[in-house]
Amino acid sequence: MITAQARYRLVLFCVLLVGLSACTSQPSPSTSNTPTATPSPTGETASQVVDEYFRSLSTADYDRAYFLQAKQARDQISVEDFREINRLSWEKMMIAGQSWKVISESPSGSAMLVETEITTLFQPGNSVTKRALYTVVREDGAWRVDRVEEIRPPTP
Repeated sequence: MITAQARYRLVLFCVLLVGLSACTSQPSPSTSNTPTATPSPTGETASQVVDEYFRSLSTADYDRAYFLQAKQARDQISVEDFREINRLSWEKMMIAGQSWKVISESPSGSAMLVETEITTLFQPGNSVTKRALYTVVREDGAWRVDRVEEIRPPTP
């Protein structure tokens, strides 16, 4: 059972992150019911781990994406719920693809802040571009995605 706050956070994660690898077709859902062992991120920088996280989502490797999150984020939702919410996000939002680019990476205490610009393409051809700030933390010697916040432009 996930809390309302955890569900909101995950939905925001999904809206901003699902399949961010400039793909042009919808990925097929993961069919595995058993989570894989916790993988070690291959990226050496916080930005590379964010990139790996996006690529895992874009190929529907939800288990991998789940374990690239920080323990605090994983503790708020089961791997099964994470898989289902991500899979349904593509279907219900009719996402045709997404692209992203890293704008900046900067230290913040013991964490790194990775700013990205994300463009989501919806069927039948509409798109939305948003900026997001990812907090990436070190756990067991590896960078992990901890949280994401949408960067809203200042209002005039």
